Amino acid sequence: MIVNLLHQPATSSVMSRTNGAVTSFLSLLILTSLFSPKLLVFGSPIRDPSSKRPDPLRHFKNYNGSFTITNDHYWASTAFTGVPEYAMAGVWVLCGVCFGIYLACNWKSFSGGSSSPTNHFDRHYFLTLALILLFTFLAIIIFLCWIITAVCWILTGADFFIESVAEDICSAFQDYVQNPQDNDLSSILPCMNSTASDKILSAIGFTVHNFITKLNLKITKVCQTLGLNEQKDEWFPFAMICDPFSAATNYSYAPQKCTDNTIHIGDLPNILAGFTCYRQNSPRSCISSGKFLSEKEFRKASAYSYSIQTMLNVFPDLMSLTRCNVVKDSFTDIALNQCRPFRQSMRLLWVSMLCLSIFMMDLLLTWVVKVYLERGRSFNRCSIFPKPRHGRQADQTLG
Repeated sequence: MIVNLLHQPATSSVMSRTNGAVTSFLSLLILTSLFSPKLLVFGSPIRDPSSKRPDPLRHFKNYNGSFTITNDHYWASTAFTGVPEYAMAGVWVLCGVCFGIYLACNWKSFSGGSSSPTNHFDRHYFLTLALILLFTFLAIIIFLCWIITAVCWILTGADFFIESVAEDICSAFQDYVQNPQDNDLSSILPCMNSTASDKILSAIGFTVHNFITKLNLKITKVCQTLGLNEQKDEWFPFAMICDPFSAATNYSYAPQKCTDNTIHIGDLPNILAGFTCYRQNSPRSCISSGKFLSEKEFRKASAYSYSIQTMLNVFPDLMSLTRCNVVKDSFTDIALNQCRPFRQSMRLLWVSMLCLSIFMMDLLLTWVVKVYLERGRSFNRCSIFPKPRHGRQADQTLG
C-alpha cells in the first residue's frame, strides 16, 4: 500500500502535464476559430468577374475570363473561391480525429488508476452507472456536433461560391444591357445578330413601301381619269394610303409620320366597295352608278390590302422579337431592380453561415475543454470516481 501511495503523486504529475498539453491544443483551436473570419473575409478571392481566380483545371493558373456559363474553367475557378472554408472543414475533421485517437490512447491516465470498484460506495452504484451513461451520451453529442460543425464549414464555402456566381451573373446582365453585341450571354441567347435582323426588317419595309407607293400612283391616275381633284371637289372618295416606312436606305418603321388626310391600307376595301360592280348588278346599272371595278378585281385588291395591313399590325412585334427587346427589357429589370436585393441576400446568407460555423466551433471547443478538465476530478457524490473514504485508506495504510 505504501507503493500505491508513492505512485499516486506520479500519476497526478502525469495527469497535470497531460491536461496542460490538451488545454494548450484546444486553446489554439479556439484562437484559430476566432481569427478565422478575418482571414476568410480578407483572404478570399475578390468577387469581381474580371478578377484573377486560380483555376484547378489549369494547374492553378489564373482564370482571366468573364462569366461564361458553358466554360468549365469558369465554374472550376469560381468553385475554388470557397477553398478557405473547405480547408477549415478539413482541418476541423482532422483535429477531431487526432483528438479522438489521443483520448483513446490515454484513457487509463484519464481514469485516475488509483481507484478501484471496491472503493466505490455501494449505494451510489446506480447513480454511477447513470452518470456513465450520461457522459457517454454527451460524448456522442460532441461527436455529432463536431461533424455538424464540419458540414457547416462546407456549406459556408458553398454559400460563398453561390455568392460569387450571383455577383458574376448580375455583372453579366449589366454588361449585356450596355453592350448586347459584345457580350458572353449573346452566345447562349436565342437572339439574332443586329446586322441580320436589320436586313430582314429593311427588306420587309422596302417591299411594303414599294407596294404602297405603286398603289398611291394608281389612285392618282384613277382620280385624274375620273376628273376628280382632292383640293377642288368637296366629295373626294379616294385618299392617299399611309406609308409608315421612310424612303431612306434603311426603310425604318415610323407610323407617326402618317397625316390625318391619309387612310390605312386595311381601310381601302371599304372605299373600293362603293365602286365595285357585283354579279347581281347589271352592267348598265353599274355604268350609270359609276361602279367600274369588277368583283374579281375587288377581291384581289382586298386580299392584298388585308395581307399588307396584317403585316403592318404584327411588324412592331416582329421588330421587337428580332431585336430581342423582350430579353433586353427583362435583363434591364433584373439589373436595375433585382440584382441588388439578390446580392444582399446571398451575402447575408454567407455571413450568417460563417457566423454559425464559428459559433458552433467555439461552443464545441469550450464544451470539450470543460468536460476534459472535469474528467479527472473527484467529488464526494454524483461522481464517476468518488473519493475514497479516509477511514478505509487509513486501515489499508496501517495494514
